[in-house]
Amino acid sequence: MRAHVLSQLGRPGEAVEALRQLLFFQPDNHDALGALGWYAYQAGQLAESIVASKAALELNPHADMVAFNLGLANLARGKQESAVVTYTRALSSIERLEPEKQQAAKTAAMTDLSDLLTTHPEHEISARLLIQLIRGESPATS
Repeated sequence: MRAHVLSQLGRPGEAVEALRQLLFFQPDNHDALGALGWYAYQAGQLAESIVASKAALELNPHADMVAFNLGLANLARGKQESAVVTYTRALSSIERLEPEKQQAAKTAAMTDLSDLLTTHPEHEISARLLIQLIRGESPATS
């Protein structure tokens, strides 16, 4: 996918534009909407990230990584409650997966939350609490 290559080259804004063009012709392409949500997040276009991720999840409610990405974008926008709700739903959704795939999804989500702190250190407490949630830890145990 052209958007993926552009993102790998450090050009997420161009990836967003490529996906917008694709979605003009295929508006119900949930994979493209999910990718748009991720690349818009990477480009700092948080509002578009949230809209695209929600649209992708409406078309495919089991797009687990899209759900985690939506939570991440919500947190980056300072919407902690929405982030917690979204992460909780995503964690429930991945329970249907094999244990290895569950762990891979959890690890990716925790890595993204850790990475968020480099650009949004103001959300450290919320990000750390979400990481505990993903690990299945009680906030009181840390």
